[in-house]
Amino acid sequence: MWNTSAGHEWAYNETIWDSTASALALNADSESGNWYLHVLSYNVYDSSGTDRHMGPFGFDGTFPTATGSSFQTLNSTSGYLYEAEFNDLLYSVTAQIKVQDVLSGLIVTTTVAPGENIVAPGGYGVMFSTDKGVTWLTEEMSVSFNTGTQERIYSLAVCGGKLYAGLGGGAGLGDVYEFNGTSWVESFTGDEEYIYALAVYNGKLYAGQGGANPGDGDIYVFDGTSWDLHYGGLKKGFYSLAVYGEKLYAGQGGDTAGDGAVYILGSTWTVSLSGGGFEKTNCLAAYNSSLYAGRGDGAGDGDIYVSSNGINWIISHNGAEENINSLAYYNGKLYAGQGGDNAGDGDILVFTDGTGWAEAYGGLRKEIHSLASFRGKLYAGQGSDTGDGDIFVSTDGVNWIKSYDGAEEGIYALAVYEGNLYAGQGTSASDGDVLKFTPLTVSAMTGVDGTNALQTFSSEGFDLKLSSTSQTCGGVYNCGEATNQVVFNFTDRAGNVKTTGPYAIIVTDYFYWGFNVYDGGGIVEIAFTQPTNSVLKIKRGPAIYGIKLVDINSVKTSSMTIKTSTGNKVFEKYEAPFHPPAP
Repeated sequence: MWNTSAGHEWAYNETIWDSTASALALNADSESGNWYLHVLSYNVYDSSGTDRHMGPFGFDGTFPTATGSSFQTLNSTSGYLYEAEFNDLLYSVTAQIKVQDVLSGLIVTTTVAPGENIVAPGGYGVMFSTDKGVTWLTEEMSVSFNTGTQERIYSLAVCGGKLYAGLGGGAGLGDVYEFNGTSWVESFTGDEEYIYALAVYNGKLYAGQGGANPGDGDIYVFDGTSWDLHYGGLKKGFYSLAVYGEKLYAGQGGDTAGDGAVYILGSTWTVSLSGGGFEKTNCLAAYNSSLYAGRGDGAGDGDIYVSSNGINWIISHNGAEENINSLAYYNGKLYAGQGGDNAGDGDILVFTDGTGWAEAYGGLRKEIHSLASFRGKLYAGQGSDTGDGDIFVSTDGVNWIKSYDGAEEGIYALAVYEGNLYAGQGTSASDGDVLKFTPLTVSAMTGVDGTNALQTFSSEGFDLKLSSTSQTCGGVYNCGEATNQVVFNFTDRAGNVKTTGPYAIIVTDYFYWGFNVYDGGGIVEIAFTQPTNSVLKIKRGPAIYGIKLVDINSVKTSSMTIKTSTGNKVFEKYEAPFHPPAP
């Protein structure tokens, strides 16, 4: 029984669930209140045992919120400015906004993994533009690991506080390297060509390897000290690994239709899904209490299968391309990267409302190899020919921009480690590198994980350009001539991602005010109406003055008065501030 009561009196006519038949799907009809699961067990003699009352459980299908009017930046004197006010800082600018989630609460620690999630469902971050929204900036790229001779980085995974990379490209090059945050060292020296997949299960690291011949596809396991053969396969490779229902699953493949079976690790490895007419199972992912499998590798073989218990499978998507290469969860939805033999086959699909698949991004290249969620955004690694190994990013799963213009053929793996995004690239000899993408700004949020109170989300380190106009955005895209724009994205503990923005940051470096002085001696005070009691005092003699004011906020209004210490009016004329020059 599933209801909103903490206890339950049994009528003995409740729905019977056979735990061997399928996963138990529970639906909350509303977001208000707590939900409870009441279970009464029966033995083989149909005698009831002790009941259990589990909960409370919460349901949150509502996005967190942002208070758009709270958007502010800090100027050179640490003064807070609203969107329409001018900032005198070009570099290391701080922007902030007030955010809140009243149900499951905000994710404050970007590495937190609520509930049974293997990784944090989002976190928070920003992106910004300094060219009126034409291009958007997210991270700065550096090469973390140059393999020297390897062709590709096929897989990335985090285990035991370290980042692991599966390499490949030729006979004996299927190795695994580990990174402790400082240096890369070899962890496993393989005998085959590739390490296609890496996954963590029960605290150990598993690796799916492959080669050119049947029987090369094996699974190895690393306990933190040594690598051991865990399963000797009969096909060419194991291309995917994933954890579902406390068990490890592996997707196999080869050159022949039927090679693409899915195996499940129990006491031994057994077949969960037969190969059917598929050469490969390229990817596996758990989503909404089900396991999804992306398959290929022939014309029209790019299908997706789903199982609610890891045993019985049905088709979820009948694709038109050759392969489903990647699967990833983002903002409450499942995304799939597909590909084929022709330019334009590399698209991103989204499972819409759990009922069907639709195109989320129509790519121009052959493949979408990899997908990953990082700081509240979804990243996609694509590939095709030389120079096509790019990364695209989206804050809503609908609108996509290029965040990295690569030099190699493909981005085959993406993973998050110690607050940075890592990407595995390559295709040809010596192209196999691990790239590190560091956020261009440092983001922080007040409060603790799960907080329901209003919090401040700030980001520091924006390097901007002089604004050409005083245009604001007010949270609306395509806001005209606003030079500098910033977008915030943040996540609640249920995985709902909120994007707010863009907001403009108006930057100028100076204003000139001119006036003629006739009165000699004393002190001249120039007082401005905003902010209150903002006064500039200068000593002067009879002269003509042109004063350069760098506190832009003080002169954003054209209303001012000029007086001497005796209160006499001393100016003949003044010039209102002009708009800042174009960068």
